[in-house]
Amino acid sequence: MLLLKPLPHRKLKLRRLPSRKLTICIAANAEHGKYLVCAADTMVASNLATTDPLAAKIHFVADWAIMLSGTLGHVDSLVDALTRRMLSASDNDPKTIKHLLETAHREELGSWSAGHYLAPFGLDMPTFLSKGKRYPTQVQSDLSRSIALGAEEYDAEIIVCGWGATATSLAQERKSRPYPYIFSADYQGIKLHKTAGLYACGSGAPAALSTLYFHNCRPGMDVATVIYYVATAKFMAERTLGVGPNTVMFAMKRTGGLVPVTSDHLKQMRKLWIDEGSPRLPNTATALVTSLLGDNLKDD
Repeated sequence: MLLLKPLPHRKLKLRRLPSRKLTICIAANAEHGKYLVCAADTMVASNLATTDPLAAKIHFVADWAIMLSGTLGHVDSLVDALTRRMLSASDNDPKTIKHLLETAHREELGSWSAGHYLAPFGLDMPTFLSKGKRYPTQVQSDLSRSIALGAEEYDAEIIVCGWGATATSLAQERKSRPYPYIFSADYQGIKLHKTAGLYACGSGAPAALSTLYFHNCRPGMDVATVIYYVATAKFMAERTLGVGPNTVMFAMKRTGGLVPVTSDHLKQMRKLWIDEGSPRLPNTATALVTSLLGDNLKDD
């Protein structure tokens, strides 16, 4: 009787699905700081499924707009931590907001890292930092390396933009700071996007930023042009995984208040863009390339 030797047992290696910032959020300065144009989609997505419940991805706190992208649980915690600090702060000046953003981001990223890499050992970040030397050098080194390299998996990213001013004489106070501040926060830290006057985050950011830069969108342009360019950047970003077709859009005024861009406005701008502005193949393009390279393209 022939006995077959069983195959060796192989353990199934579980791989963590890569995280993606599945959304698009855009902020752009207009008319040398008189307006700040903001737009975001409303789709909620994960690595496995998407839905479009018209979710609010833009929040207003202390006269600043907060726009979010990334894994909802992580980015919601970051926004919540920042909001608590902003509401309890004595002022909402840009310098203060940046400090609060740095503090909230540092604590949330540290908490996320501790949950991923230290919690299995029963540790939190303060304990590891204060007592980590008690562990073998290799263990301490491996954990530190895992935390440093693993930070890239923290996909929460937010944009915080505005002028800052809580006084009743809002317009008068903001004359001293004509240009809006556009901050962003991700695993790499806090950045200020004041020179370019625009920024985008989420999976659709490369497409949106490429569109804005292609049109040479800049802070000196009139607000109507910037609104159209931001809308077309959102339309282009919809080709990206996880960016929904619905849009929340408005223009913030330096003197206070909002100019809403409604769904009907966007519908008309989309029609104009499709009819006249969206990238397309010119009628003579194929004939031109054929005439230029036709002989070289023929099979040998």
